[in-house]
Amino acid sequence: GAVFLRHILMPAAEASLSVEQHEALRTRLVRRWKLTVMVCIATLLLTGLYTFITASPDRAQAASKYYMVFGIKIFTLFFLFN
Repeated sequence: GAVFLRHILMPAAEASLSVEQHEALRTRLVRRWKLTVMVCIATLLLTGLYTFITASPDRAQAASKYYMVFGIKIFTLFFLFN
């Protein structure tokens, strides 16, 4: 999606639309793309949280490694959203 948007659609739109139309199209596309990305990030976060909550304490060693990875995920998400 991002590759198509950046390397195919936007150059074609720039060549065939006026500056005002191109900017309006770019604004609408970026707004929709941001929404898609935010939904994907939220889905990954929620599924990770579900796995974090349901991790079995019987597998303490594997769970502790997962907790570390989950912490890195959360830190990364805070960085991306700010």
